[in-house]
Amino acid sequence: MAELTTYLKKLQFDPKLSKSIFARYLQNTRLVILIILLVCLIGAASFATLPRILNPQIKIPIVIVSTTLPGASPKDIESLVTIPVEDGVSGLQKVKTVTSTSQDSSSIVTLEFESGVDPDKAKSDVQSAVDSITTLPKDTKTPSVQKLDFENEPVWTFSLSSQTDYLSLVRFGKTLRDGLKELPTIDNVTTTGLDDEEIQVLIKPDKIASYGINPTTLSQTIQAATGSYPAGAIDTSTSSFVLSVDPTVTTVADLRNIRITSNGTSFLLSDIADVQRRTKPNAAASYIASKTQKPVQTIRFDVYKTSSANITKSIADAKRLTDQMTGQYK
Repeated sequence: MAELTTYLKKLQFDPKLSKSIFARYLQNTRLVILIILLVCLIGAASFATLPRILNPQIKIPIVIVSTTLPGASPKDIESLVTIPVEDGVSGLQKVKTVTSTSQDSSSIVTLEFESGVDPDKAKSDVQSAVDSITTLPKDTKTPSVQKLDFENEPVWTFSLSSQTDYLSLVRFGKTLRDGLKELPTIDNVTTTGLDDEEIQVLIKPDKIASYGINPTTLSQTIQAATGSYPAGAIDTSTSSFVLSVDPTVTTVADLRNIRITSNGTSFLLSDIADVQRRTKPNAAASYIASKTQKPVQTIRFDVYKTSSANITKSIADAKRLTDQMTGQYK
């Protein structure tokens, strides 16, 4: 300890150090405080503008083609859907691997492109190739082309239940879903347990037998009345117009009043079939339950944000609208 004390006594301050830039900085209290405040302000501004996302943005050039053919077996799906889709996309450039899965009523074809390919361009090329396929069965649903996106996940999931009747909950759920979709920070809203309706035409076998109607002809007549198709173009000296024939059927009543002629006899569609608006069969249901509560039917909402929106703001906007619309029923 004595040796340490003697060493400290020998230390001397060099006057040249007081003239250094660092010494002048420490001696100027205002400058020190100003720089500290500036660093704090820059840090706070950077934190406020920092992007908030669920997962890091990883651009992997993988495109998935999903196609549905209701009622088809896996073997039929492979021969009628999967193979034509694979043949349609086989000519694309820079495709690394193509894998497929065929199961009941659905086909999934996955294309992995070489590293460095833009995922958006890969999706566009696959979409063009799929749109050019003309050999798919008539009842095949429009193929869905999606790129692999790790950010395509719901930012907020919630469920709604009602203490009254379920039909009132369904009507409110549709209104809330439409309201959430209109928010600028929300890209899409998917629901589970929200009944989707369709118009069903239930043909009476005894009626079509008595009128001698071919079911195929009847189906073609309904499709022609409910669909629209191009009717050519008109060119003038100053401009050009594209014409299309709009569907003549827009309501259930119009569908019932479709007039059909067979064997010289004219009659309405409602004379040979029951036309009704019903819930789609095999619709998924949503329930919530706990140890003290029995299962209650609910509507589940999955909220997706836009790619450019902040996740915190997207959730806040969705919650604010939900609280506002549900507050009147509390």
